Amino acid sequence: MSLYAFIISIFALVVAIMALPTLFQMIWGRPDIELIFWESIDERAQRKYLRCRIVNRPIKNCLLQKIGVYRRPSDDVHVLFSVRDTKTSKMVVTGIHAAIYTTQIGKLMPSVSLPASTIPAMINLVEAKDDAYTKTIAPYEAKNIQLPVGEYCAIIRIRTSEKEKEYHRNFYVGNKQQDLRWESIKPMVNQ
Repeated sequence: MSLYAFIISIFALVVAIMALPTLFQMIWGRPDIELIFWESIDERAQRKYLRCRIVNRPIKNCLLQKIGVYRRPSDDVHVLFSVRDTKTSKMVVTGIHAAIYTTQIGKLMPSVSLPASTIPAMINLVEAKDDAYTKTIAPYEAKNIQLPVGEYCAIIRIRTSEKEKEYHRNFYVGNKQQDLRWESIKPMVNQ
């Protein structure tokens, strides 16, 4: 009887070891979306942008890589954003569906699939034109909204087929192009 129990326990151990990569894939292979706030200046067009990069980070853990765990692509990524005036708490813009740019597609899309990569997708949130010092929200949307001088909070929601994340980050709009900037503190993330 103990021989049968020993054989069954060895068999169960082998099955458990074979199932570990699948279990690890289910736990650590889920998409991991990260939002990075940055500024860029287009000298040629004399414009400054407040942008967000969206990345599905690949797995970096060597052990997980060796057993074959990989980061799954994040399908159907949508970005919605709102802008609130921080002084008055009044919503300046509510629920604009951002146009997302990826180098894989090479054009602006309403939603994208993000493979595990360090190459980001990107959205432009605010644009400042040097000639008239105008600041517009969502420069690629049909309706551009002018922003007066002040401090604002960008509320960005990233929706995927699996979950939704919301990020908050303050930015400043001044009289000149160089006054357009993100607040330097780390963004608050709600999951």
